[in-house]
Amino acid sequence: MLVLPLVLIVLVATLFAWMLHAVTVYALPLVAGWGAAALAFKSGTGPEGAGLVGIAAAVATFTCLRFILAQVPDGPMRSGAAVLLILPSLILGYNIGLDILEGIVPSDLWRQAISIAYALFGGRLAFARLAEAETRHS
Repeated sequence: MLVLPLVLIVLVATLFAWMLHAVTVYALPLVAGWGAAALAFKSGTGPEGAGLVGIAAAVATFTCLRFILAQVPDGPMRSGAAVLLILPSLILGYNIGLDILEGIVPSDLWRQAISIAYALFGGRLAFARLAEAETRHS
């Protein structure tokens, strides 16, 4: 009786992570753009200027990382760019797992273990999305 809700929760969380599959590569540019827009707004540029700065920062971040991935042969710089694109997905997967399982799984050890599994699943999805985009643009 207790197993069915746990299985359903795991399935729903996995479905949610799969739905995020399409946007995982764009998480870092979004965060960079959001931060640049907030900084520009606090410096007095106004909402329109802050929006333009945020969009420019997000596009520049995405373009630079994609350029590095496309032009640099295998090596530490390429791996670093891939990790930067995948890292937000790892953090997101961990937090989703931790928040969803907070009231369901009483053991902190199991909650952490399942959250780490969600993080690895989210990172794998981001890596698959990145590899898919690489083969499509090559």
